[in-house]
Amino acid sequence: MILTSLATVIISATAVAGVVLADSGPPKLPCSPVGSSGCWSGETYNNGNDFVYFCGSDGYMGSWIPCSCKNCCFFVDVGNDNYVPNCTS
Repeated sequence: MILTSLATVIISATAVAGVVLADSGPPKLPCSPVGSSGCWSGETYNNGNDFVYFCGSDGYMGSWIPCSCKNCCFFVDVGNDNYVPNCTS
């Protein structure tokens, strides 16, 4: 009986975690050029906060890093004329 209950809890927790992870993925928005990164500022995603995105090989946002602030995603000079997006508060 305890084994059955434990298995049910593990399966339920896994299902819930899968739903949470699926909802926290990057928005499927087109981007270019492929392999680039950028900043997104808008009210539609990430509770209206900015986020850094990386453009996947399919021309859509493939991954993202959510910022915890609005209008705070900027490109930062990391040297040798290389700039990367970053959340700054």
